[in-house]
Amino acid sequence: MQISEKDWLYETERLEKVYIIIQANIEIIDKYLKNIKGDLISTNKLMWENTAHFSDDFDRLVETKQFLDELKHHSDKQKFFIKKKTQMEKLQNSPYFARVDFIEKGEKEAEKVYIGISTLFHKDDILIYDWRAPICSIFYEYEIGSASYKCPDGIIEGEILLKRQFKISGNKINYMFNTDVKIDDDILQEILSKNVDNKMRTIVSTIQKEQNRIIRNEESSILIVQGPAGSGKTSIALHRAAYLLYRFRDTITSRDIIIFSPNQIFTSYISNILPELGEENIRQTSFMDFAAKFFDSGIKLENLNFQLEKLLCFRNEKRAKEIKFKSGKEFVNLMENYIDYLQNKEISFPDIIYDGKNIISSEEISDLYNNSYKHFPYGERLKLIRERLFTILEKHGNKTIKELTQVLDKDPEHVSSSYGEVRYKASSIVRNKIGLLKSKIIEFTRYHSLDLYKMLFENEEVFNQVSKGIQLPEELDYIRKSIVNRLNNNRVSYDDIAPIIYLEYFLQRVKKDTIKHVIIDEAQDYSPIQYKVLFKCFENSKITILGDLNQTIHPYYNVGTFSEIRGEKTSPFIVKLDKSYRSTKEISEFSQNIIFKEKAYEVVARPGEKPKITGCGNEKELIDKIIAHVNDYRKKGIKSIAIVCKTYAECKNAYSMLKGRIDVNIVGNEDTEFPEGTIIIPSYLIKGLEYDAVLVYNANYKNYSLEEDRKLFYTICTRSLHYLRIYFVGEPFLYLKDIKEHLYTLEE
Repeated sequence: MQISEKDWLYETERLEKVYIIIQANIEIIDKYLKNIKGDLISTNKLMWENTAHFSDDFDRLVETKQFLDELKHHSDKQKFFIKKKTQMEKLQNSPYFARVDFIEKGEKEAEKVYIGISTLFHKDDILIYDWRAPICSIFYEYEIGSASYKCPDGIIEGEILLKRQFKISGNKINYMFNTDVKIDDDILQEILSKNVDNKMRTIVSTIQKEQNRIIRNEESSILIVQGPAGSGKTSIALHRAAYLLYRFRDTITSRDIIIFSPNQIFTSYISNILPELGEENIRQTSFMDFAAKFFDSGIKLENLNFQLEKLLCFRNEKRAKEIKFKSGKEFVNLMENYIDYLQNKEISFPDIIYDGKNIISSEEISDLYNNSYKHFPYGERLKLIRERLFTILEKHGNKTIKELTQVLDKDPEHVSSSYGEVRYKASSIVRNKIGLLKSKIIEFTRYHSLDLYKMLFENEEVFNQVSKGIQLPEELDYIRKSIVNRLNNNRVSYDDIAPIIYLEYFLQRVKKDTIKHVIIDEAQDYSPIQYKVLFKCFENSKITILGDLNQTIHPYYNVGTFSEIRGEKTSPFIVKLDKSYRSTKEISEFSQNIIFKEKAYEVVARPGEKPKITGCGNEKELIDKIIAHVNDYRKKGIKSIAIVCKTYAECKNAYSMLKGRIDVNIVGNEDTEFPEGTIIIPSYLIKGLEYDAVLVYNANYKNYSLEEDRKLFYTICTRSLHYLRIYFVGEPFLYLKDIKEHLYTLEE
C-alpha cells in the first residue's frame, strides 16, 4: 500500500526524535560509566591503603571483605551499563524495523507499537518494543484484522489496524511500506539476495509465522524442529535462545543455555547472532568436547570428522556395518540389556583375612552387594562396599594397635622405649597390614566403564546372554574383535564413545548438569545412543532439537526418525517446517530432485541461474575452469565462494594446484574460525554453512556412486545461495540420472 506524504512526514519526524533520545541515552550512559570507573579506582586505592595485605586479624579480614563487596557492586553496575550502551548503539544503527497499530478490545484508541531489537523507554512511554515482548508476536503472527497475544496477565484480544515495515539506517528511512498480509516478501527477497559474509545474520525483521511459534514455545520439554535445508533452523535456535534469555531473565542467564554444534567452524559462524541481539553468547560445545571429560588423558578419542575422512577415503564394508549397527536402536537395546545384566548379576567376593583371622567373610560382603545395596547403581554399590569395608578395617586396626601396644610394652626388648615410641611401632605394623588389605579391597571394588564395555564384547558367555532377542549383524565377530583390539590399545572410536558414557551414567551416580535449556543443532548426525546419553545428562533440562534427516552427512548412520527420539520422562513435540529461504528457486529445485522425485517443500521464489554441470577431460582442465569461474564471480562482487571436495585428502590435492593462481584458503578438521573469501573445504565440514557460490570439485562417478552418499551430495548443493557449479572428470555422479534435465545446464 502506498505511503501518503503526511505519513512520510510523521515517520521521518518521529524517527528524528527517537534518534535524538537514543543519542542522549548514550551520553548519559557514558557519564555513568565514567563515574563508575572513578568509583572503582578510588575503592581499589582505599582498600590498598586501609587494609592489611596479609593478616590473621578477623576484623581486618571483615574490612577487606567490605571493600571487595563494594568493588563487586561497582563492577556489576559497570557490566550493566556497558550492556545498555551496546543495546543503544545497535538501536542507533537501526532503531526499528516495523510498526503495528493495535487496538485492544474495550479500548478507544490504538497503540502504535514500534518494534526493534531492544526496548527504548522515554519518561513513561515505550518508544521501541523489544521484538521478544509479548505484544510484538502479533507482527509475526497476524494479518490486518482480529489478533491476540499471550502475556503474563492472560490472553489480550484486539484488532490490528496497520502493519508497516521499515528499512532504516541511522536516522534515515531508506524505505517503508504498509502490508496487509504477512512479513512482506519484498523485504525478505532483498535480504536473501544479499551476499553473505563470514558470520550468520539475525532474522528479527523477517521471522515467519511458523518460525515465531517455535521461537516463543515455552510449554514443550522436548521440542523437535524438522525442516529442509535453508528453512532457518539454526537461526531459529539462536533467536529462541535470545527469547528465553529475555522472557525468563530473572531465572535464566547465558550460562544456563548450551548449544551443541557440529564443529568449531560452525561455532565461529554463528557467534555473532546473540551479541547482535544484545545478549551474551551462550555456552557452545560439540559432542566430542562434551564427551572428552569422561575419559582419561591417556585415551585416544577419534572424532567424527576423522572417522568420516577415513570412511570416505577408504571404503571398509565391515567397518561400515559396525557403525550402522551401533547407530541403530538394536544397539541401544543391547546396551540396556547389558546394564540390566550388570545390575542384577550376583557377585562373590573374597574373605578379608588379617593375621590368619577372617574379619569380614565373603558371605557378608556378598550380602551387602546383593541385598543391602541392591537398589543402588552397580558402581555406587561397589563404592559403598569399599567405604563399609574401610570403616570395619579402621575399627579393627585401632583395636589391634591398642592390643599390640600393650604386648610390645611388656616386651623386654622395649623396656627402654617410651609408651609413645611403642605405640608408634605398633601403629606402623598394623597400618602396613591394613594398607595391603585396603589395596586388595580397592582392586575388587574398582570398576571402569571402558573395562566393562570391553568385557561385553570380549566375554562370549556374557555377550550371548545379553544379546538374546537382538538382531545382530553378520559381521559380529569382526565387530567384537575390532572393539576389543582398539580398547586394548587405548583407542576409542567415535561410535564407541557414547555407549561407554552411557554405561558411566547408569552404573554410578554421575552428577547431572545444571543447564536449564539444551539446544541440539544438526540433530540428524546424532545416533540413538548419543541421544540417550544427552537425555540422561540433561534430564532436568528443556531440550530443543533441530535437524533434517535428508542432510545426514554420515553415510552409515542408521538414525531412524525424529519421532523415535524419547526423553526419560516425556515424549517430544514435533514441528515441521516446509519452506526453504536460502537458495534461488533454480538451486532449490535442482537440489530437491537429488533426493525427491517430486517437490517436497516450498521455496522462496527468488530467481537465479540454473546450476551448471561441467564435464572436464582431466584434472588440469577442471582446475583451469575453477580458476576462471572464481575470477568471474569475484568480478561480479561475489566474495564468499566454497570449493567443496569430498575429502580433506582431495582438498589438499586441489589446494596444491590452486594456490598461487587464485587467493584461496584450505579448511581442515583442526580449524576453529570461519574463514572469509574463497575456501577449499571437505564435504563433511560444510553442513550448516552457506556461501554465495558453491563449486563442487570432481563430482564424478568414482566419488559419488553410492546411495549412502546421496544425502551428503544433497547437503553440499544446498549450501549455495546464488550460484552452484558441479565439475566432473570422466563419468558424472550417479544421481545425475535422477535429476530432470530442465533443472540444470550441462557444459562441456
